[in-house]
Amino acid sequence: REPYDPSLVEFGTMATEYAVEPKMVDDSEVEKVFRAWEAVVPSDVLGASEEKVSKLIIRTAIRVKAHWRSDQVLRFLDMLLDTQAVYRDSILRIGNVYGFNISEDPGVLQRWCQLLIRHNCQDFVCVISSYFELHGSEDAAQVVWNTLADRCQADLKWRFLAQGIWSAVEPQMHGDARERALGALGRSR
Repeated sequence: REPYDPSLVEFGTMATEYAVEPKMVDDSEVEKVFRAWEAVVPSDVLGASEEKVSKLIIRTAIRVKAHWRSDQVLRFLDMLLDTQAVYRDSILRIGNVYGFNISEDPGVLQRWCQLLIRHNCQDFVCVISSYFELHGSEDAAQVVWNTLADRCQADLKWRFLAQGIWSAVEPQMHGDARERALGALGRSR
């Protein structure tokens, strides 16, 4: 048998050929991790501690990636969507550390793309574009199209980014989903 490698484990799944089962995680841990990120302030703010963030990352990265069930990951992302108390800097770190930027789970990506847009993470437009290329015609993608349209109303740069995204995914869009996405983007003008 090969040794257990947590990097090979996707959210909520565990290959049976690995030697070690992930530890069970209770739902209160999701809340604790969320609250810890909520308490983090950006490094350029007085009183911020890079050491505190590093310890948080060390304590939580493997647990989130290897031990959390998919419903716990989705709950964590929903909690992030429901708050404005988590800074952009933290969102960037969360995406990199917990693997949300490279997730293949449509539910994770749907929520993650909303967070990237809301927190003005323009450097990660490729993640948003990839999500739309794979899932843009699905009903669940409409919330991301709406979030993008809202951001376009508030920020001219996002209008240009949205045009690029639309150019890339428009040929793959179908019927009603195409019309709904166009309707959302049209109201952002």
